[in-house]
Amino acid sequence: MWAEIAGILGISLIPVFYYFVVYNPWAQNHWHSLRTQADYIAQYPELILGKKVACYQCGGTERLDLGLLKPTDYRRRIVCARCKSTLWRESI
Repeated sequence: MWAEIAGILGISLIPVFYYFVVYNPWAQNHWHSLRTQADYIAQYPELILGKKVACYQCGGTERLDLGLLKPTDYRRRIVCARCKSTLWRESI
């Protein structure tokens, strides 16, 4: 049914699928609202402990590298392993 409607309208469903499922504009806006590592270090310079950067909430230095929507997502969130606070964003 959707393919017939798309054929009648002359649009391909592949770009629509990509935009709403893979790119996901709501997730992209959330990811851009997170601070970068440079912003985090500039905001909390006292949390640099040698080569490690501590969490602003609990002071923990262990981090988790999580995908924004799924484990293989190129948009990454760096999260404190102890208190689960989002520290900054990265991309791979």
